[in-house]
Amino acid sequence: MCVRKGPPGRRRGRHRPKMTGLTGGAAEREAGEMRRLRLLVGVLSIGALPLADACAHAAQSSGDVAPVSAIGLRVRNDNFLDMDVYGISAGLATRLGTVTGNSTRNFVLDASMADGQDFRIVATPVGGNGRATTGDIAVSPGQLIDFTIGSTLRNSSVIIR
Repeated sequence: MCVRKGPPGRRRGRHRPKMTGLTGGAAEREAGEMRRLRLLVGVLSIGALPLADACAHAAQSSGDVAPVSAIGLRVRNDNFLDMDVYGISAGLATRLGTVTGNSTRNFVLDASMADGQDFRIVATPVGGNGRATTGDIAVSPGQLIDFTIGSTLRNSSVIIR
């Protein structure tokens, strides 16, 4: 007697798994809804990234007008290195922030920083050597310090407006 076997790897009598609860068009509609939902979530998450970035840097580039009793500082970094910027008043250094390479950043200084006669702005490369400095400067509230960090640190300049 000859017993016929099916193709290798396939068992006889094995059935396809059934979809529970959904038949035909309903299963396709639910799959389409899931695809649209995943697409919507992806689009919303990508769209939210610029908003989160804008919130994180709102204080840095808000464009708000500084009070008359404050001193404005504009640092233009023409160097390729990122620079940490410090305000030094009466020998006490206060870190103001970082200016990335080849960019400009605005700061608002409290007028009390420049009350003393020994006031200067110093920029040092992040993880590097050297420094750019304004030297001793005399500024009054309401004025703007325009500090340009040169591509060579010793070629830096300052203008008070």
